Amino acid sequence: MSDTATKANKYYFSTRDLLIIAVLGAMGGAFSVYMGYLIAEAYNAIRVWFPVAESLSGVHLIWIVLVIAITNKKGSGVLAGLLKGSIEFLMGSRLGLFVILLSLVEGLFAEIGFWPFRKYRRLSYLLAGGLGTASNVVAFQFFVPFNSPLLFGLATFMAFLSGVVIAGIFGLGVTDSLEEAGIIKKAKDGKKGLRLTATKVAAVLIALSIVIVAGAVVFKPPEAGTSPTPAGNVTPPAEGKSMLFTISGSVDQPGDYDYYSYSDRFVIMESQAIGNPHKPQTYTGLQLKTALQDAGLQPGATKVDVIGYDGYYNTFEISQAIRDDVLLVDVGGQLKIIANSTSQEYWVGMIKTVKVY
Repeated sequence: MSDTATKANKYYFSTRDLLIIAVLGAMGGAFSVYMGYLIAEAYNAIRVWFPVAESLSGVHLIWIVLVIAITNKKGSGVLAGLLKGSIEFLMGSRLGLFVILLSLVEGLFAEIGFWPFRKYRRLSYLLAGGLGTASNVVAFQFFVPFNSPLLFGLATFMAFLSGVVIAGIFGLGVTDSLEEAGIIKKAKDGKKGLRLTATKVAAVLIALSIVIVAGAVVFKPPEAGTSPTPAGNVTPPAEGKSMLFTISGSVDQPGDYDYYSYSDRFVIMESQAIGNPHKPQTYTGLQLKTALQDAGLQPGATKVDVIGYDGYYNTFEISQAIRDDVLLVDVGGQLKIIANSTSQEYWVGMIKTVKVY
């Protein structure tokens, strides 16, 4: 075989490579959708929020790291990330279209961490998992900026650590097992870089657990602030301006509702600052229950989906949605949900539709 052909094959995705990318990418997308819901519900139930909530984010990078390692082809991580994000979107990820870009960025940064250190086998896996997971937090910073540089830094560190421990070590272990079983070829390693032993892995996991527990105590947001109180009549920002949202589903009067037509029924409530749950902020807005009551909740309705223009959504039980401390608020010309009883992952922005069912 000529040198040219050999060089070309180095970057060629074989049918086997594409099959591995497709299978692991699809499995990763399905896994991330359901695991994302489970982690969010668990953290919300025990009130472990940002930045400690990033401690398990490495589970989303396992699949991308495995694709890169098994195919041993540059670009495979990016393709796997794109496919994974697309599957997540099609399966109803709460992040909407943004999840495709987010997963693509994760794949890119996983490759940035992997290939430059490829001859240091173990180190490359750890950096791939760490950088890929940390890029998740950085990407969010561009679209949903954090108000606190300290919290942003801590969240990035927690995500990196999670990626190293979960995606990096697990990915390395699976690959080693596949190589030992003869399912995939053994990589020709240069320097080993890091030597992983059961004792070291256990020590890292114990350290991560301590960090999570300590962080949950130190960074636990304060309890809900003051109860909502009437705000009086609030004048719209511009004469004649309206802000419409749709209420659909199991209601007597589905249709468009104007947020500012309720200005005489607005309330004031103290809650967490957007992007910084450890800082209090006062909001003026419309209680969601007021709009739902006007629309006429039908008997049998149990859930409410709050859906943004970008497809991001979250589901509330009816009992949550009609709480006094769940508000619709004008944030930068777009409606956003503010809910004292939930973590900010549930605070959907750019609200388009409230669906009752």
